[in-house]
Amino acid sequence: MGADANGDQGVVSANTEKAPLGESWFDEEQRIHATRDALREVLGVSLEWNPFDELWALDLPPGQRITGLVSKVARQPYSQESKQGNATHRMLIGQATQTYFPVKNPLWIRRHSSLR
Repeated sequence: MGADANGDQGVVSANTEKAPLGESWFDEEQRIHATRDALREVLGVSLEWNPFDELWALDLPPGQRITGLVSKVARQPYSQESKQGNATHRMLIGQATQTYFPVKNPLWIRRHSSLR
């Protein structure tokens, strides 16, 4: 970690670990919870639709091509209760860029990590 404007060195916890999505100062359970919540928020995935227990990835082999539809995720209700139209109910912000692949080779799909 670098020095600040006063030349003081930053302090990094000895409990840091390299996580699949970057460095984390949380323990494993906290990191998983924070990752799941952040993904749910930007991907606009309600509690009932997907528990986010695991992440999957598409590994495109060199030389292969795949066609996808790209768009921004719209705001979505946090839960079924949020769909009742009451302005006080929580909404997920969405706004991540998502790509939908209508046709894909199932052999290119692999389990990336567990979020349990």
